[in-house]
Amino acid sequence: MKQTSLAVGRKSLFICLLSGLFFAPLLARAAEPASAPASASRYSIEDFFQNPKFTKATLSPDGSSLALLISDNQDRLMLAVMDLATLVPKVLVHYKDADIQSYHWVNSNRLVYDLTDRKIGVGDTHTAPGLFAINKDGSQARQLVERSTAFVRSASIAKIQPWNTFFSDVNHAENSDEIFVIQVTNPYRNERHSYNLIRLNTVTAQATSVNRPGEVNKWLIDKQGVPRVAVTFDKNLEAVHYKDPVSDSWNKLIEFDRHMGAGFTPLFLAPDGTLLVTAHNGQDIRSVYRYDIQKKQMDAAPLVTLKGYDFSGSVIFNMQQNKLLGVDYETDAEGTFWLDPAMQKIQQKIDATLPGTVNRISVAEKNTTDVVLVQSFSDIDPGAWYLYHLKTETLDKLGAVRPNIKAADMAYKDAVKYTARDGLSIPAYLTLPKGKNKNLPMVVLVHGGPYMRGSRCTILGVTWLCRTGTRI
Repeated sequence: MKQTSLAVGRKSLFICLLSGLFFAPLLARAAEPASAPASASRYSIEDFFQNPKFTKATLSPDGSSLALLISDNQDRLMLAVMDLATLVPKVLVHYKDADIQSYHWVNSNRLVYDLTDRKIGVGDTHTAPGLFAINKDGSQARQLVERSTAFVRSASIAKIQPWNTFFSDVNHAENSDEIFVIQVTNPYRNERHSYNLIRLNTVTAQATSVNRPGEVNKWLIDKQGVPRVAVTFDKNLEAVHYKDPVSDSWNKLIEFDRHMGAGFTPLFLAPDGTLLVTAHNGQDIRSVYRYDIQKKQMDAAPLVTLKGYDFSGSVIFNMQQNKLLGVDYETDAEGTFWLDPAMQKIQQKIDATLPGTVNRISVAEKNTTDVVLVQSFSDIDPGAWYLYHLKTETLDKLGAVRPNIKAADMAYKDAVKYTARDGLSIPAYLTLPKGKNKNLPMVVLVHGGPYMRGSRCTILGVTWLCRTGTRI
């Protein structure tokens, strides 16, 4: 069989900060040989623990712009936007005393973001993330959620939602300025939380509460911007409700004991009414199934199942094509199961050009361009971000996550299993210092929980510890 090769674009776009506020792309050949690896002894602790230079990139819904989360020269995370027609980026939001924690495209012109402070410990954090909105040209900036956790609120900020309000989803309707936020109903109690859902206009700050079928701990918004599925709880019982589009009333699909492994968790609702859920369905692991809302019945065979692993991932859906393209997942490593043959071919071409890394492809939700976004990374490489042009089959490198870290100097992380006293197998990751594998001390890093897991992607704290000659 003839192997298809993928050309690499001549120009590589590296983001460089100027005066901590503005940056410009520098152009270089993407295909030129990499420089020799830096000596591991020359790394500083800051190389491993400071904010990444390039944290995140996201295409706008129409694919015309790119939002970027990058660090300034004072190690603060900023929000920037790049016009893909000109490939000229600009800083949109920058704080001297805070970091951008996360952001979301509201539509192709407007974004929301929240804040944190990565220079202080978790126990020293006394403010909430808040929520703010801004157009991609910097206009119509507005605070939507307050950061102070004080009980007393000024009348002058009556339109600002209280601190216990957090982003949930966008309204996927065309050009909508609305988002959905959740408010924790019992934020000061050490108990299972329920959430009120609010429709919030990011321009006017007008808020409208959504009718809920009980104590809700999970909401699902359909692609028309309608809260369509809700999961409620009452002690040990959970129930999944569906809002009928004809009667506009909540109907209970199923009720089950959440501790007994029965029932299902809603994952995604397609415009045609197809509900994807995760469930055990009589098996040892959770898989993705189709659920027929009218028949209140789950398919017997899973749509996606991961041998030896409960499903953990998300759905890739393109609204312009009105099509489910694929499913991102994580087992001992990350990957994508493409349902769309065209996307599978694109994945194969990119993988052939960027071997040895996981290459996650992102498409614009309402794509009208010939560009997709690629995040490339591995257990030894913090990674880089690229633009892939479908027509020319070329890659433009946007920037590296941690430019000072060289993959050749890092320690590999292997997936291993060991047997517990009850005979069950426990999966784990083992990282060995480069060039050493015998008679080494060991440090066991236990992640948080419950219902959490570790990841194979680069965790530079582990690599730093390995430099001391320790197994992790």
